[in-house]
Amino acid sequence: MPGFDELCRRLRFLFRRRQFECDLEEEMRFHLEMKAHESGSMAAARRQFGNATLLREDSRAAWGWAWLEALWRDIALGLRLYRRSPGFTAVVVGIPAALAATRLLGSILYEVTPGDPSAYIATSALLAATALAACLVPAYRAARVDPIVALRCE
Repeated sequence: MPGFDELCRRLRFLFRRRQFECDLEEEMRFHLEMKAHESGSMAAARRQFGNATLLREDSRAAWGWAWLEALWRDIALGLRLYRRSPGFTAVVVGIPAALAATRLLGSILYEVTPGDPSAYIATSALLAATALAACLVPAYRAARVDPIVALRCE
């Protein structure tokens, strides 16, 4: 069955990529040496052989799943970018999470709709007040400590 054989071949390539890369390098080196032997010059053989990088990329595309590898690279890049800018990540993850939470609450609570602006405002105000309290209490305690006493303890 050709479809199953193709699937098995691509899965082997996916999980044994290094082996295929080494085999490809060896094969290309062999063909380049053969062309050099035929033409008598390595430079002429390289010109006749063509762009080795392009040939490698074409071979990888033929043997593997190019779209899957591109998707994986895009996801990895996106995660690296999210890690570098946590504020943006909070917005990107927070807004859908808030919408999902309001839909959940709308199904549980009475007379709360998913797009209710008063629910968003009240929730935002409650979170802001909690964050402010979490910052002010330690700041107030730290302001009451004498700096000389704090330095002496260290």
